Amino acid sequence: VKLTFNSIDVFYTDYAANSTGYVDYIKVYNGNSTNESDLIWQISQAEASTTTPIVIKSTAADGKLTITHKNNISYDTNLKNGWEAVVSEFVPQAMTVSSVAVTKETGTVSAGTEGKQVACLKVVTAETEPALTVASIALNTNNTNAQIKKAKLYYTKENSFSTSNLIGEATVDANTVTISKSNDINFREGDNYLWVVCDINELAQNGEKVNVTVTELAFTNLSSVSEFGSQSGELTIENKAVQACGSQTFTI
Repeated sequence: VKLTFNSIDVFYTDYAANSTGYVDYIKVYNGNSTNESDLIWQISQAEASTTTPIVIKSTAADGKLTITHKNNISYDTNLKNGWEAVVSEFVPQAMTVSSVAVTKETGTVSAGTEGKQVACLKVVTAETEPALTVASIALNTNNTNAQIKKAKLYYTKENSFSTSNLIGEATVDANTVTISKSNDINFREGDNYLWVVCDINELAQNGEKVNVTVTELAFTNLSSVSEFGSQSGELTIENKAVQACGSQTFTI
């Protein structure tokens, strides 16, 4: 089934989402479950008062969706009109890529830094099944490979970095490098985020650059993307240590 929210008008604030304030929590899960691993959508501040249709499709084997709505409102002044959604059937179609946008990290990084985010790919998809699975990503270090030891690729559902879903990693020993999958991660319909992360060489010198660009994103169904638009931005090596309270270790 698919669920189409035609209107949403509930009380929601960023403060409530991140602290203990009052808020209406609406969540939609894949299948007949409320496990967090099956969460495919939850309301955001931007969607708390909207008439723009929001369409959510099941990819569960049983075709089901589960909705939860937790109301924490205790003041009449915060009461809203609620939400309206229509449940209907749909015929699954093969997932395709609608767009890819690359955002580069800028600023400074010190030698020996591990797990430094260097680029984020926002991959927007359409349709649901079969889902797209990343096979590999090809990178060009623009002749800055001497400053990089290893490159890794992670996946998240939201625009917030996490190391929970590692797709693969590769040693950087040339100007170009390909990270092939070691774990299968299926995309979902809508927004998906890929994070290119690098371990910086301990011998990187002040003023040297780290400039990684994406040249190809390939999927297991043999489709690929090779057009990414502008990928400006780079990191500059700056080796300095700032002592703070407590116990720290510095490599010099």
